Amino acid sequence: MNRIDFRKDFHMKDKITVFIFLFIVVFLWSNCKRNYKIVRGKVIEIDYRNVQNLKDSSWIKIDNYKFIHFRTLKNAHQNKYPLFTTTMVKQASSKHPFFVSSRTSARFLAKYLQEIKDKSGNRYHLIDSYLVSTKGIIKFTKMDSSLINVIVPEYYPATIKRIK
Repeated sequence: MNRIDFRKDFHMKDKITVFIFLFIVVFLWSNCKRNYKIVRGKVIEIDYRNVQNLKDSSWIKIDNYKFIHFRTLKNAHQNKYPLFTTTMVKQASSKHPFFVSSRTSARFLAKYLQEIKDKSGNRYHLIDSYLVSTKGIIKFTKMDSSLINVIVPEYYPATIKRIK
């Protein structure tokens, strides 16, 4: 008769359980990596030059204000600060897109930033509005020179950098 050594079998089950636990922890940890970029500074530059792939639902968050890109005009009208994608349609069912310059998003974002006033009365200030309309580059600061926090997804195509 063969005797079964339960201690040996139990020990093997412990190893499998520990292995599965470690696998799950490593898997979850690797998936929890940050999927966005953060830029902080007193002067920020957002460069939309040569951006050709602004997609639907892409977003940029400046301090507590989130600006979302929309592909359809209907969805854009339902948002306080809509930005456009580089390919727009009038209706979701439309098969004929029209193309929008990425400078259009720069102009709208600059316009929104100038309109925003926080609870303490602080506003954003454009440093060179000529760059916005001609090149699609927004350079801005806050009137009180406090820090600006910009958060975008990793895939966001505009270049964002801290100037100061």
